[in-house]
Amino acid sequence: MKFYAVRSGRRPGIYRSWNDCEAQVKGYSRNEYKSFHTYGEAMRYMNEGENDNGSSQVCVDYLKGNCDMGSSCNFAHKRNKRSAPTTPLCKYYMQGNCLHGDNCYYEHPPMYKRSNNVSTSTGLRQLPPAIYDSDDSDDIGDGSSLGQFGMTHDDEMLLVCQGIKPHDDDAFEMLKFLKYEM
Repeated sequence: MKFYAVRSGRRPGIYRSWNDCEAQVKGYSRNEYKSFHTYGEAMRYMNEGENDNGSSQVCVDYLKGNCDMGSSCNFAHKRNKRSAPTTPLCKYYMQGNCLHGDNCYYEHPPMYKRSNNVSTSTGLRQLPPAIYDSDDSDDIGDGSSLGQFGMTHDDEMLLVCQGIKPHDDDAFEMLKFLKYEM
């Protein structure tokens, strides 16, 4: 299986098929993409060569996946969890049973990775136990009520799964970006 990393295109990310990759780069000036044999290699490529030209402002077009200026852009293109478009999370990894490991197309968040997290009996990765707030015992918890950060529990979890702390100054901006409302 090949992985196609689109560093600069209509929607930067890692794709499993050439057709999906081509749709992101065809006709897009200054596109940057490359194919790899492993997901890890593709991720390393995505994180290389960021445009850090000293600007303290991140390029809004880059955050939306629309900047075609590349290294000549006057704004910063930071490729990290807080600004780069991300690969969708692996729902099976989040449930503790992804069979693809490092070859999985989807994101396995580093906060869940442990050196000793493989069950010897099943070979499946085990996630740490969930942490519950002690005063949530009487809540049914549909995720729609506002929590201590002024956002729903579901929104807080969306941020946390992307490595963003809900109390960060830019948490609401990143939440809008993640929900495509920006």
